Amino acid sequence: MKPFKIIEAQKKVINDLTYKLKYSKNQVKDAEVINTLIDTVNGFQVMMEQKYYTDAVELFMMSYIAQEFHKNKIWDGRGLPMDELCFKLDSDIKFGSKIKKMEVISLLKSHELENKIQNNTVFDNNYCNFEEMLSKLVNEFKQKIVWIK
Repeated sequence: MKPFKIIEAQKKVINDLTYKLKYSKNQVKDAEVINTLIDTVNGFQVMMEQKYYTDAVELFMMSYIAQEFHKNKIWDGRGLPMDELCFKLDSDIKFGSKIKKMEVISLLKSHELENKIQNNTVFDNNYCNFEEMLSKLVNEFKQKIVWIK
């Protein structure tokens, strides 16, 4: 189920009904029905967006914490630096995805440059556009999200 596609389809229905309203014999009653449908669709959209954002935040926080567990090898008796973990999470949330995107791009460019140095192709002017690549990747991911009933 893809609720955002359903919402868009419902908005098209609302537009069609609004157009047909001028030909209606009972415009007041039909307008009330259309307004109720609009309120329902808008409420559903707000509800889905709120659920999406809170679920996504929780998912990424848990993924980040799991990554830190693996990185710090806590199962070997090492402690988890909670102050550092909380600071990183807080910073990531405060500064948003743009900073993380720049960090990822920087890592990718460094890796690309290392490979070009090893392959002696530094001056070939054939460099990847990582910003465009990441934007496309994230947009594709967002479009392919499937909501479970």
